[in-house]
Amino acid sequence: HKRLELAKNLLSERGVIFISIDDNEQANLKLLCDQVFGEKNFVGTFIWRKKNGGGQAKEYFVIEHEYILSYRKSDSFVWNDEVVERGKSEYKKIDEFGNFRITKLAKWGNTARREDRPSMYFPIIAPDGTKVYPIAPDGGDGRWRVGASRMQELLSKQMVYWEKKDNRWIPYEKEYFDGQFKVIKERSILYEVANTGDGSTELPELFGKKDEFENPKPSVLLKKIIIPVTQPSSTILDFFAGSGTTMHATMQLNEEDGGHRQCILVQQNENDICEAVTYERNKRVMQGYTNAKGEAVAGLGNSMKYYRTAFVGEHKITDITDADKVALTQKAGCLLALGENNLEEIKTAKSYQIFQLRKGDKPTNDFG
Repeated sequence: HKRLELAKNLLSERGVIFISIDDNEQANLKLLCDQVFGEKNFVGTFIWRKKNGGGQAKEYFVIEHEYILSYRKSDSFVWNDEVVERGKSEYKKIDEFGNFRITKLAKWGNTARREDRPSMYFPIIAPDGTKVYPIAPDGGDGRWRVGASRMQELLSKQMVYWEKKDNRWIPYEKEYFDGQFKVIKERSILYEVANTGDGSTELPELFGKKDEFENPKPSVLLKKIIIPVTQPSSTILDFFAGSGTTMHATMQLNEEDGGHRQCILVQQNENDICEAVTYERNKRVMQGYTNAKGEAVAGLGNSMKYYRTAFVGEHKITDITDADKVALTQKAGCLLALGENNLEEIKTAKSYQIFQLRKGDKPTNDFG
């Protein structure tokens, strides 16, 4: 609960948090997040198929998935759907008005029966003058997708395309190509995005040898999540960084779309994970590395600063010395420079410090 409260405070008003969890605590986490972030700020849950096969020793059935819960900070949050231009090749039919594609006028799927919408069961006249009624997927009486007034409009404007199959007329609605864009909505079930095996393969490729880090998330999965919720200048925080996949994915995404997203990782150094894996991994991604096949892989560039947290001085607050004050001030100077994105330390003296932007970095505000 305390960690979620801290996370909420760190989010911008447009921010969103993703939390990966398995069956053991998913239900409790949902209730806790409803309390901390508010039920109205629940964005949704991804179900990630993290493995395929195996697990025959399970008592009841094989667990192949885990959950990724998502909550926004406020209603200022924006989800960026993928938008692509409609290709003319999708509109294969043509008449005097141009290229078009067709969609069945009879409803399909759920609520496709006559009793679901009785007012949308009515006849229309086929090209040979016969009456045509909608038929449900099960062969019974169905319903149209549109009401009577809209249907009459489509018929009068010659927006209905007729096909005859098995001696039965089937009406379709025409949709003409106009060069517009279409929105591709994300799906909640991440079925074939990547799996834990892909994540486990990435580290040996980077280090040129088998790595002992267990079940790292694949960078493809993280990119899938980052893309719709960030702008090119967003800052991404992962305070359970593990092997550092989030920063790796952020750099890959910047490389692909020309963005300059920044990423902050926080990780305890238990068993030397932070230095030997988290930091080293992303250093190699930036500078380049030799993979497990002995092939040279070019780096993605970027820059990184590595900080350790610790207490300043060795005295109680009532016994602080001038040396403690100087040390604390200098550490605070580093934090201020970090906040301004001035990561390159030029000079440090007893009474002042000088930092500058690294080449290619951008200031966070007018003081940078």
